[in-house]
Amino acid sequence: MRVCSNCGKEKPFEEFHNETSDKAGKQGYCRVCNAAYGKNYRAGLKELRSLGIIKKDGKHKRSKAWWDERKNQCKGTCQVCEEPATERDHNHETGLGRGWLCRACNLAEGLLRSDPDLMMNLACYVLTDGNFPHGMSVPDIFQGPTSSP
Repeated sequence: MRVCSNCGKEKPFEEFHNETSDKAGKQGYCRVCNAAYGKNYRAGLKELRSLGIIKKDGKHKRSKAWWDERKNQCKGTCQVCEEPATERDHNHETGLGRGWLCRACNLAEGLLRSDPDLMMNLACYVLTDGNFPHGMSVPDIFQGPTSSP
């Protein structure tokens, strides 16, 4: 027996779908709740699409035509390093697609949390062969020393 994490009812294991990542080997929602959840989820997506809030490609909120045009503009190469572009990059806050990157550049951008200051600091660190002053940021370097009146 297992308790459904949605309806709270205790039901036989046969009333749950299999789930390899669960210790008991079963999903948390019973089959009835799982079906209802799926139906509501799909209805919600359909509503959002009809309002134009998300496109068919919900993850990147851009049409296939937009992605195809963007890939043609960059000639199928990464917009950072010009290796073959294989990954769709998107803004993690808005979900809007930005362009095409190679896997390495897409991973690097994500690991640096899409933070331009971190990216510039890393570039300065590499360019100075590790002699970039700890605690210093790129804007600090460009500002130069402050003068006192």
